Amino acid sequence: FFAEEIYLHLAESGVLFDDQGRFRDDLRIEDLEVPSSVRMVVGERLARLSEAAQRALLAAAVRGRVFELDLVERVAGEPGGDLLDAFDEAERARLITPSKSGASSYTFAHELIRQTLLANASTIRRRRLHLAIAAAIEAVHADDLKAYAADLAYHLARGGAGGQDGRLVRYLRMAGDRAMETAAYAEAADHFARAVSLLEREPGAQKEDRGSLAELVERLAMALRSQGR
Repeated sequence: FFAEEIYLHLAESGVLFDDQGRFRDDLRIEDLEVPSSVRMVVGERLARLSEAAQRALLAAAVRGRVFELDLVERVAGEPGGDLLDAFDEAERARLITPSKSGASSYTFAHELIRQTLLANASTIRRRRLHLAIAAAIEAVHADDLKAYAADLAYHLARGGAGGQDGRLVRYLRMAGDRAMETAAYAEAADHFARAVSLLEREPGAQKEDRGSLAELVERLAMALRSQGR
């Protein structure tokens, strides 16, 4: 990956080929400025993209290694055509590739590309994008929220949502129930334990929340017992 990124970096810098597109035979290694780490190479390549492409890729990076076009479109704030142009630009640069999982989804060519995008964004911007992604998932998949409950809980938690935000506890419970249905008991216990912890930390929990806490403790116990704990 490092070798390929170095090559693409030098090609984009215009030092490898002459005006006719032929490989230059007068190149000297000592004359080339090569970044010292792969993260620096990726950062310099990302910096060459248009601002629209950088905004779209950051929203996509917050979504995950694989991301859906319609979700990013809602979050990035780019009209459909402009967003497609941005992704075309990123695909030409070999930063993303069409995903095999669906016609309207993409995959980052390497996880380090996604991590570099996230590292270059402020904490506040990342949190707001996580909350925006959660809202977009709720809107796009309103008819099947249970299937995306774990994703929703992840983005809400990363966005800074706490126990006062009933959505986070709700999706943790849904994710735990779904994990129990598929015999993923350790995953279910983790979801239920996080929901219990959130409600226990809230000093002003309403009476109905205390009932929810009792139900969550029971679910947690069942998940632990299923593991022989």
